[in-house]
Amino acid sequence: LRQAGAVDLELEARLLGGGAEVAREIRRQSADIRRLEAAGHAAGLDAPGLADLAVGGHHQRGRIGVCRARAGLELAAQDPHADVVTFTGSVKVGKYISDKAGYKRLVLELGGNDPLIICDDLSDADLDKAADLAVKGATANSGQRCTAVKRIFVHEKIAPEFTEALLAKTRAWSYGDPLDPKVDMGTVIDERSAQLFERRVADAVAQGARLLHGNQRDGALYAPTVIDRVD
Repeated sequence: LRQAGAVDLELEARLLGGGAEVAREIRRQSADIRRLEAAGHAAGLDAPGLADLAVGGHHQRGRIGVCRARAGLELAAQDPHADVVTFTGSVKVGKYISDKAGYKRLVLELGGNDPLIICDDLSDADLDKAADLAVKGATANSGQRCTAVKRIFVHEKIAPEFTEALLAKTRAWSYGDPLDPKVDMGTVIDERSAQLFERRVADAVAQGARLLHGNQRDGALYAPTVIDRVD
């Protein structure tokens, strides 16, 4: 079970293991789920498919199905043929599935607040590499993935050097039209999300954090941003 934003992460393993995939289409990211439907159809994985399970409880193995209402996830979670239910998506929907799945085994991937820890025993080359990995880890896919770097803890001994390296690489990270292959980072999922990021950074600065770079927004396009001294 998963929401549309993460439909491809473990799909191959699930189907090869004889399992099934039910994806819930969400309004803000329906294009991906429609591509998944088309790919499943081309591969012969859709007939009759788990779309039937979502609305009628029929059991199919090794299939891809799509449901467009939360009730479909409930039926899939309660299906008597499912020994284990895994879900990748929001905390809200994850709690809903947990409530409906009863005593089934659950594996819920509901995002994270992942820290990157930079120790003080790095060579200059390793420190530069760490800064490079930090920027890529935070900004790849516009930061919209559960494994993205959310926070960075740096030993005070090397904090100034690391910060300068991080800033230099962040300033060089291009952003713009997501369809332009020359840019490193495109938009976030919608303008409302970009506005939320902008407000959160402004709130952190108001409470004493230092804005070192970014917090610029143009619609759904949000600049790579670095803030320091966040308590």
